[in-house]
Amino acid sequence: MAAPGYGLRIVQARRRKGLTQVELCDRIGAGMASASLWENEKTSPQMFSWTRLAQALGVNVEWLRDGREPGQHDLSKVPTEVMVAELFRRGYRQG
Repeated sequence: MAAPGYGLRIVQARRRKGLTQVELCDRIGAGMASASLWENEKTSPQMFSWTRLAQALGVNVEWLRDGREPGQHDLSKVPTEVMVAELFRRGYRQG
């Protein structure tokens, strides 16, 4: 599932490339209304469309879909115990 804000990221990347919604859809083989629906977050692209969108727009799929740069991890999914253990391993102490 895509993170909120993916529509704005699609708009930003499309405009940087100087493409209209129709031109973008033509490049990736999507229906003409698709870009509008994605940009307004009415629907989310299918997995294969994310890849084609990212390639057409010259951006990373992770950034386009989730707002994350490649290699950036979602720490909200890491158990607290694992994070605390890693902090202690690195020498962090409370106080």
